[in-house]
Amino acid sequence: MRNKPVSYHYPFLEQKMKSSYLLFSILGIVACGGSGGDDSDTTAPVITILGNQTLTMEVGSAYADAGATATDDVSGDLSSELIISSTVRSTLLGSYTVTYSVTDDAGNEASEIRTVNVIDTVSPVIEILGDNPATVELGSHYIDAGARVTDAGDGTVNVSLVTTGTVDTSQLGIYTIAYSAGDNSGNLARKTRSVEVYNALPTSLNQARYNATNGNYEYLQTDFHNILISDAPVDTDRSRWAMLHDNAGDAYRLYFFQKGANDTLYQFVYDLNSGVYQYQQGANGSLKLTGMPDDADPDSFAMLHDGFDYRLSMQSKTTKRIYQAVYNAESSDYEYGGQLDLVDGPEDTDYSRWAMLHDGNDYRFYAFKTGSDTYLYQFLYNPSLGGYVYGSNLDVQVMDMPASSDESNFSMLHDGIGYAFYFLNDDE
Repeated sequence: MRNKPVSYHYPFLEQKMKSSYLLFSILGIVACGGSGGDDSDTTAPVITILGNQTLTMEVGSAYADAGATATDDVSGDLSSELIISSTVRSTLLGSYTVTYSVTDDAGNEASEIRTVNVIDTVSPVIEILGDNPATVELGSHYIDAGARVTDAGDGTVNVSLVTTGTVDTSQLGIYTIAYSAGDNSGNLARKTRSVEVYNALPTSLNQARYNATNGNYEYLQTDFHNILISDAPVDTDRSRWAMLHDNAGDAYRLYFFQKGANDTLYQFVYDLNSGVYQYQQGANGSLKLTGMPDDADPDSFAMLHDGFDYRLSMQSKTTKRIYQAVYNAESSDYEYGGQLDLVDGPEDTDYSRWAMLHDGNDYRFYAFKTGSDTYLYQFLYNPSLGGYVYGSNLDVQVMDMPASSDESNFSMLHDGIGYAFYFLNDDE
């Protein structure tokens, strides 16, 4: 008879085995017939920069970043999780960075950098102030209006502006003022202004004659209402002029100062055949004025012929007085010879616009009423007072002068027949 197997029971060992199994179960190390596995994620995401990783842009232009994408083997598309930080200042030269960073679900981090270089290749901008081309009168003072320069890279601080060229206002011609500028990046710019030195020459006179019936000077539509002036020297000063009638020689004479001079007169004589005031070429064309006091104001003058002498007058700069010069035939100069007062003129007399004449009997002084281009105050020379005295009953008016008249100055004369009044024709 086969013996029955013997079973041994070890309560303590069984308890130990049960405890070990429980521990392994908790730790997940339970024998399943194979070796243990590791499924942890340690791979960082991949960031792809869109566009150029190194980018160059012009200063002052708008920067628009092209962006980037991010993917991860485990977490998938992480583009929406990208964090973008930028140091780019598009208005300031320099090298800047744009940083893209992202973290996946397992905590793996990745980052990429784009470099942005802000450069300046554009020249500064020069803005010429004032007129271009510009004009300036002969003999006057030219002040250039200048230019303003800006630059996208340097603003208005670090850009140098250099102005070259001169304008000689004593010589007619066209001159050039050049402006050049350079910025810190070596970009250059240049612009020029054209300046013409010109002289507005007199071309004709508008004439009014005195009408004794109504006591006015009237502009009449006759053959003599406008009288041409020819051959004026290029430096004739049309702003300073006067006329007279030579009673001895029966000649109408017109005088202008030389531009920029207070001692040189150009003389024109009326040609009866052509009906034109013609400049007298040669020795008779230019006359000198000598000895006038420093107080004499050369901005305006008057002339007359009294049957014996040619007289040139200027007003005082400081008082109501006339300084008088007389023509010397031997020297061919007008030489200072004395002074006369202006007496009792109305307070609103415009002494800057005045004229004189001699009518065969009386010496007469005329000046406009301030603010008027038609109303004239008249003074008569009084030998006992040694001056010109205003008389209210002598006021006259100038009627119907054309709109082309230059009312800044006027002249008058008496030709033995009647009184005549003149404005230059402003046909510039």
